[in-house]
Amino acid sequence: WGGFIAGVDEFDPLFFGISPLEAEMVDPQERLFLQHAWMAVEDAGYTRNTLQIPHDGDLKGQVGVYVGVMYSEYQLFGAQVSAQSNAQKGSREKRIGVPGSYASVANRVSYIFNLHGPSMTLDTMCSSSSVAIHLACESINNGDCQMALTGGVNLSLHPFKYYKLCDSNFL
Repeated sequence: WGGFIAGVDEFDPLFFGISPLEAEMVDPQERLFLQHAWMAVEDAGYTRNTLQIPHDGDLKGQVGVYVGVMYSEYQLFGAQVSAQSNAQKGSREKRIGVPGSYASVANRVSYIFNLHGPSMTLDTMCSSSSVAIHLACESINNGDCQMALTGGVNLSLHPFKYYKLCDSNFL
């Protein structure tokens, strides 16, 4: 049993100006956060263009992006496919690598929206989302940005996560 998100694999890369080939290499957590960031901006009554309006003499696009992320296991699928492919062929010639960086979650949102405020992804384990919200509030209070997009994402994609949690006595 578990909490499952229907449609987590449904992503329209062309809507965001991302090629379908590149989208395959983008961690689903990054894709999901980007979609929900877009929906949050729309729900708040903003557009990509209105986020560019300078506030209080500040530069345009001074909106911070703070994302809490925990566990990045999407790369394991590339390693798994490579291992299976090589075992079948008896060779090590074909390797499939899936790049991964937590930083790209916040930075992709900043790039897509053309935002120039602080942009950071952080992992503090179970408190990642709370810490992201705290840092966003501090950034606004300190005048580092006028607004902030903040939240968290954590998808369980590969069974290795549960093996690791069991071995560490977390489950």
